[in-house]
Amino acid sequence: MRRCVSYTSALIFALTATVTLAQKVTTPEDLDKAMKRIAPAQGAATKAILTNKEVIAVDQDPLGKQGRVVAGSGTNQEVWSKEMSGTNVRAVALFNRGGSSAAITVKWSQIGLPAGSATVRDLWKGTDLGAFTDQYTVDAVASHDVVMLKIVSASP
Repeated sequence: MRRCVSYTSALIFALTATVTLAQKVTTPEDLDKAMKRIAPAQGAATKAILTNKEVIAVDQDPLGKQGRVVAGSGTNQEVWSKEMSGTNVRAVALFNRGGSSAAITVKWSQIGLPAGSATVRDLWKGTDLGAFTDQYTVDAVASHDVVMLKIVSASP
């Protein structure tokens, strides 16, 4: 499922925590009404994006920190990070605003994690990707797409 960078920007590191679907959505009832107005062909994919529990948990994390650019500022490929509650937990978004697929790497040093092993989970796919040392690379982030990860360091 392809995710538009603007949807992701608005939802994930939702610095304003507002989703707009032809109107301001302020309650669960508003979201339900707005979802029913989405074209049927787009409904399932859009609903999956907007109701992804792991992604919403990033936005609603009790620590309340905002996401920020940690690498690639002003380029077509950016790494965003958000400190989350828990010890050494980060949400990371790898944005590719370029016209072609690109490899994007996040280094633990960029996101404030200690050197060593950390587990990586793809929040959009809901899959654990494994343990990696000091960095993680997505070999092909599609053009105008984003990969969203949760990274947890094994070090205290």
